Amino acid sequence: LLWATIASFAASLINPNGPVIIFYPFQTQFSSAQQNLIQEWHSPDFHGGVLAPLLIFIVSLLFLVVRYRGLALRELLVLGLSLLVTLQSVRNLVILVVAGMPVWIFLAERIRRELAARWRLRLRPRQPPLAVLLELGSLGALIAVLAVQVTVLASPSLDSPTYVGAFPVCAASWLETGPSGLRVFNQYGDGGFLAYTVPKDKVFVFGDAALMGSRVLREYAAIIDLSPSWLKALDTSPSELVLFERGSAFPDALQRQPNWTMVYRDRRVEVFARTSLLATLHLPSNPSAGYWMRRGIPACAAQADALP
Repeated sequence: LLWATIASFAASLINPNGPVIIFYPFQTQFSSAQQNLIQEWHSPDFHGGVLAPLLIFIVSLLFLVVRYRGLALRELLVLGLSLLVTLQSVRNLVILVVAGMPVWIFLAERIRRELAARWRLRLRPRQPPLAVLLELGSLGALIAVLAVQVTVLASPSLDSPTYVGAFPVCAASWLETGPSGLRVFNQYGDGGFLAYTVPKDKVFVFGDAALMGSRVLREYAAIIDLSPSWLKALDTSPSELVLFERGSAFPDALQRQPNWTMVYRDRRVEVFARTSLLATLHLPSNPSAGYWMRRGIPACAAQADALP
């Protein structure tokens, strides 16, 4: 194991960044900008129902560990560290699940045995053939349904309702018909999608926060959080357009600024352009539902919205 670890470490150094790659995973832990801005690095929020299964798992695991107290020191350390990093950042919950599930299953089996002994329960050594066939049939049907769902969701077309509802597909198609080389101030979560679908334009931020650095993230956060200098920071940036999700405070505030004019709108995002550049950018008009239908993109037709 030692030699395998040394060999793996040496192999990891063979990359364009050299030894710097070793410190890459730890940059997020010491970057306040990433910890505060990126949602996946926030602590788990148990107030909603999405993370209720994780909360139940943590509480039941702690109950089992305290109830039986038979774990080795190594297992306790692994569980403790896994719980610590999970409570620090929600994206680390997979670490706790991988480390804690075997322990949970082992201790839950002890509870099952205790209850069986207390209530004198006896499991049938063999089930009737009909019951076995029904169980196998149900399992096969479940696997078939899951396989179909995974196949459909894994490879939808870019203009499908699945993508249109999750990403700025329609806005990207609109940008594609405009001039090249536009500088777009975008939402953090949409940066990678826009960089992929509209490569002729330049985005402000994208998903690799460590590559962009804390300075860019702090500048981005100051603008979207409407800090006292947010408008000055946006006006002095090289951005020519702003593409942001509707319903948040930032685009609502931008509508009241004369230096920026809304040029595109759908049910998901709004796009603003510098008022002083409208005559020179030659942007396409805001598309109607009929325009999207003629292009054969009904999902965008359903998302179309008129400018205010």
